[in-house]
Amino acid sequence: MKYSSFLQSIISFLALINLATALRLEIPASAHNPPPKCLREFVQDRQMVVVTINTDGHQGDGQILSMTITDSLGNEYRNKRDIVGNFKVAFTAQSTSAFDICFTNELQGGYRGGNYVRDIELDIEAGAAARDWNAIQSAERLKPSEVQLRKVDEMIDEISSELDYLFTT
Repeated sequence: MKYSSFLQSIISFLALINLATALRLEIPASAHNPPPKCLREFVQDRQMVVVTINTDGHQGDGQILSMTITDSLGNEYRNKRDIVGNFKVAFTAQSTSAFDICFTNELQGGYRGGNYVRDIELDIEAGAAARDWNAIQSAERLKPSEVQLRKVDEMIDEISSELDYLFTT
C-alpha cells in the first residue's frame, strides 16, 4: 500500500514539473534591431528536446517574428524567420549545456504607430517528456500503466543523472 502511494506521489510530482514548462510571452515589435527576448533551458548530453511554438498574427501583418536556438558553446540548432501559427522544432543536444531560445519581432517598413506585439505560447520538453509515448505504446503493445511506469523510470533516471552532474561539478 505504501509503495502504491509513493508511486502516485512521484507521478503527480513529475506531471507538475512537465506542466511548468509551458510559457506565454509577449514580444513587442521594434523597427530597428529589435532586442531579443530569450529563455534558457538546461539540457543533458544526448537528450532529445522538442520546442513547440504557437503564435498569433499572420503573414503580412507588419511583424516578422524570428527565433534562434543556440547552446552555451555557440552551436546553433535552429534559426527560423517569419514564424506564424504553430511551429515545432526537435533536436538532440550535442553536449550537456544551457540552451538559449531567443525571439525577435521586427516591425516592417511602412508600419508605424500602434502597439504591435506578437503573443507566443512556448512549450519546451526534454528527455523522457519529449518522447512520443503513444508510438512506443503502440509499437511495444504496452498497457497504459506500463507506459506510465516506463515514463516515470526514465524521468527518475534523468533526475538522478542531473543530481550526479550537479554534485560532481
